[in-house]
Amino acid sequence: MAKTRNPRYLQQRYRRWYATIDIPKKVRRHFDGRARFVKSLETDSLTIAEQRVGSVVAHWKQLIELARSAKNNPEAENQLLSEEWREEYLSSTGKARKELDSIFDDALDGVKFPRQHTH
Repeated sequence: MAKTRNPRYLQQRYRRWYATIDIPKKVRRHFDGRARFVKSLETDSLTIAEQRVGSVVAHWKQLIELARSAKNNPEAENQLLSEEWREEYLSSTGKARKELDSIFDDALDGVKFPRQHTH
């Protein structure tokens, strides 16, 4: 049987590939105590998984760095919270998505956004 390689940050579960990265202990409290990030790459192809994993891991590393800098930096803390909400929203479906849409609609009701100028 041929031995296959498992590139860093990739894990195969059954036939699907997942991106994974360990969350450093010092910042886990920012991520509900989770020890690692895991996300399906929606493929059973190693080649496709290798193409997709980089951007996923880069995003997670950015979140980890934000968490590290959030200790004495309210702006970084706010950015980290907004990223967590963004991830929650993007991964939601069905009833959960409708509930989040309703929350956002209520929160933004009456908010005036600056007009964007076109050149």
